[in-house]
Amino acid sequence: MRKNLVPLLLLTLLSGCDHIEKATDEGDKIAKKLAQDLGISDTNPEQIEKIARAEVDKLKKVEYRVDEISARASSKEIESRLAWLGSDGWDCFHVQPSQMGETLKIFCKRRPTSYLRYLTQNW
Repeated sequence: MRKNLVPLLLLTLLSGCDHIEKATDEGDKIAKKLAQDLGISDTNPEQIEKIARAEVDKLKKVEYRVDEISARASSKEIESRLAWLGSDGWDCFHVQPSQMGETLKIFCKRRPTSYLRYLTQNW
């Protein structure tokens, strides 16, 4: 197996297309097509491998965010803020009043967006 084939296969999976069988015979052609599908302008094998590795690294990361809202906010306002955070992928895991009690701190986390998270949905 060619060294460059592993990132190509990964990008094949990322794009959701079914070119895996052809990858060994038409690697360069497929790399260009996948790069185009994924919006990658540089089809340099090192660049493709770098992008593929970055996608794999995203699977191991978690992002955190702390938001604040007035402690006097109504339940409807708090629900609205949580819905707004949720619409951007944030998951609230803790709410805590500030030391002075004037605000509520909302602790959220999310996983970075990665095409690899959707692989199981394609099969």
